[in-house]
Amino acid sequence: MKYASVFLVILFAWWIWRKNRRAAAPPVVRAPSKEANDGVLMLQCAHCGVHLPSNEAVQGKRLAYCSLAHKAKAED
Repeated sequence: MKYASVFLVILFAWWIWRKNRRAAAPPVVRAPSKEANDGVLMLQCAHCGVHLPSNEAVQGKRLAYCSLAHKAKAED
C-alpha cells in the first residue's frame, strides 16, 4: 500500500508538470493561406467609412465610395 501511494503521488506530480508544460508552450503561428492573401487592395468609403475591396469600390473624382448614392451625396 505504501508503494502504491508513492507511485500515485509521483504520477500525479508528473501529470501536473506535463499539463503546465503544454500550457506554457508558445502558440503555433500558421502562415496565412493563399486564399486570404489574394492581394486585393482595401479602400475606405469617403462618405461612411466602410472598408471594401478596390474592385468593388465606386471611384469618384479623387476618392472611393461604397455606392453610387454615397458618391452622389459626397460630390453635391
